[in-house]
Amino acid sequence: MSTRSKRSAARAAVGLSPRRWALVLASVVLLLGTKAALVVLPYGAVRRAFDGRSRVESDAVPDLDRARDVRWAVQAVARRLFGQRPCLPQALVARLLLARSGVPTTMVIGAGRGAAGFEAHAWLEWQGKVVVGGAGQDYVPFGPVIRREGAA
Repeated sequence: MSTRSKRSAARAAVGLSPRRWALVLASVVLLLGTKAALVVLPYGAVRRAFDGRSRVESDAVPDLDRARDVRWAVQAVARRLFGQRPCLPQALVARLLLARSGVPTTMVIGAGRGAAGFEAHAWLEWQGKVVVGGAGQDYVPFGPVIRREGAA
């Protein structure tokens, strides 16, 4: 990151609302923890830990403003922490934070052909639209077994 873009990011950070600051801090902690967990634990164990915490109550009313902030925070933090924005930690963390906002998402894992050949990708959908993970349309879901519903 250049000095100029660091200054620009610092200026933007100063103007963040307390709500956005809380989401940034939660995203930092959760993304780092999730990335570390995925390195040392099998995916299934990490997924099960998130599944129990990513349920949305059936009577919850989605907070769409907060959902937009969650999407922004997770993507911005992941971009700065990891550069290449690993999709799986982002999808897991965003799903957890969005569930807390009453937004039931579906985590999808798929594959496609990229510049390096076979590539796997994880993304979140809400009401059939990709909300985190972008470019989900370029990948084919592995199947219904991999789809993880966020709603109870």
